[in-house]
Amino acid sequence: WPEREAVMAMPSKSLSSSLSLINHIYTKRSDREIKSSSQQVRSKATKAIKPTMGRIIVFTSHDLNSQQLLKALQKRNLPYDEISLTDRPSRTADLESLVGAAIVPQLFIHTRHVGGLERGLKELKRWDHSARFDTPLAKYEAEVLPLPEIDDDDDDRLAPNAGGYRVVDSPPAPIQPHTVIKLVTGKTVPLREATELLKAVIPPMEAHKVKGTTHRNCFAGKDLIRQLQKQVDESESQCLRFVKRLLEAGILHPVGQHAHRHRNNNNNHHEAVEFQNTSKDYYRLQCYEAPEILNTYRLWPNTRRNCVTVVEDLAKRLTTVELTSLDDTDGLLDYQKARQNPEWHVFEDAVCELQQFDKNDIHALSGAEVTALVLNIYNIMQRYSLVKVGVPVSHSDRQHCATHVKFNVAGEIYTLKEWVELVRGHGGGGGKSKHFAKIRTDCRNLFALHMGAHSGSTWSPPFQRFTAQHLSDQLDQAAAAFCSEERNVAVRRKDAKVELVALFKQYHGDFSRDDRGLLATVRKYATARNEVELGKILDDKESFKIVYHDPELGCHVSAGPWYNAKELGLMHSMASKKSRRRPSSGGSKALSKDPLGGSEHSMSSNHSNYSWR
Repeated sequence: WPEREAVMAMPSKSLSSSLSLINHIYTKRSDREIKSSSQQVRSKATKAIKPTMGRIIVFTSHDLNSQQLLKALQKRNLPYDEISLTDRPSRTADLESLVGAAIVPQLFIHTRHVGGLERGLKELKRWDHSARFDTPLAKYEAEVLPLPEIDDDDDDRLAPNAGGYRVVDSPPAPIQPHTVIKLVTGKTVPLREATELLKAVIPPMEAHKVKGTTHRNCFAGKDLIRQLQKQVDESESQCLRFVKRLLEAGILHPVGQHAHRHRNNNNNHHEAVEFQNTSKDYYRLQCYEAPEILNTYRLWPNTRRNCVTVVEDLAKRLTTVELTSLDDTDGLLDYQKARQNPEWHVFEDAVCELQQFDKNDIHALSGAEVTALVLNIYNIMQRYSLVKVGVPVSHSDRQHCATHVKFNVAGEIYTLKEWVELVRGHGGGGGKSKHFAKIRTDCRNLFALHMGAHSGSTWSPPFQRFTAQHLSDQLDQAAAAFCSEERNVAVRRKDAKVELVALFKQYHGDFSRDDRGLLATVRKYATARNEVELGKILDDKESFKIVYHDPELGCHVSAGPWYNAKELGLMHSMASKKSRRRPSSGGSKALSKDPLGGSEHSMSSNHSNYSWR
């Protein structure tokens, strides 16, 4: 059989191609001869298989859901190939043609589609409890490894190295110091570094009451000077000069009767106020000045960059913090670890640049650019709030968070709810919305505002931020990611019932005037199964019932602060999400009374890179 030997000598051919060629050449051979030759080819091909290529394929993006699935594979020592749609966006079409939607993560074992995060984890747990094999790796080696390698000759949509251009995302631009300050030791540092050093040495913070108003996280001027002298071993006069520089730079603020003369919130201007080295005059760091406003870590100077570029850089920085703050065991986001991340305070510093957005620059943007910008800002602020003020678990906490947690854009203060109304085109924030008048109103915007792991979904779109160029396609992908989540859309046709997350009830009018129209909208973006089931319900003239339920936030949290409406700005308790219950007010020792991530002595801050000398 010289032809057979030739086939066996072709390493570049896949097993299926080799077998097909044998059957084509030897159609007149007996079944026994063909079977025998096929087994020989299979035996030789199996020996040449690379152990990590084309057996387990995972389509991913730089999102928390994908990282959780990858962590589950790594925990079991299972080899896999990752096709990152963030790095290779051209492969998005391959995924969409394979599963019907461009949403991640997607797990394939050889050519069998397992599903997304939930089904993937369920499959791996089934491997854990296999009766035939001691470990998932043993099952893989016995049942999956002998399968032929996937390459371009089979289905190049699943081939790990099936070309496609690779996009290398540029790192965020370095934060320009703009303003530096000389420490009491003579060392010149950026304001961020000075803030972190002060958080580590300030005396225990107190609640100070002035004319019926309680000011939290304050300390007496005399205590600050005493603590500085103890820390740096410098004279009192040198410490007083340093504190004066802190007041001028806006890092330190007086509390009470002198505060109104010191600071103007609209233009970040500071009037000269004499520091009082007494036990009766109180002061507070800028990062604690307005705990309900997210991006007030510092006051950004009057320097401006392109607003689209700024938001892109912020998204990159926050993604870096999240992906480097995952729990080592289950891949869930650990908010406590995020607060201790060295990049966290870099992000907190950088996000303050939103304060100085130029309104004229926003007016100059196109409708698609403005829409992408506001969607990206909301997603950043929502993720930021979960780390900074905690995860709202109950319905009342979610309502309170939406109406009380704020952020500063272009010198205007918005609540999360006002920003949603702005995106809906309902003029959220009153006259402030005129700066974003070009927003394209679309019901898909609501899906874009509530997509991904941060909103309790196990599906994510295959991109990190919205762009004007691909906005329409990205909105479709965001809608598919939202409606594919069983927690958001579940069809029980036998009971003539559809279970929807409360967002559809809250914004019913944005989707349709009546329930049939609402289901028709949902059907456009639902999974293939739900699309069929919804079609049958809509075709049936009999009545159906829609049941709404609250979203489940915090289901991707390993450890973190839980939002407390009564104590916003004072204290958030820490507990493991595994308990599935709101932690007690006592909390964990890891975080104490600092509302912004540091305890009374900044236990959660990472100061290893900062020094006074």
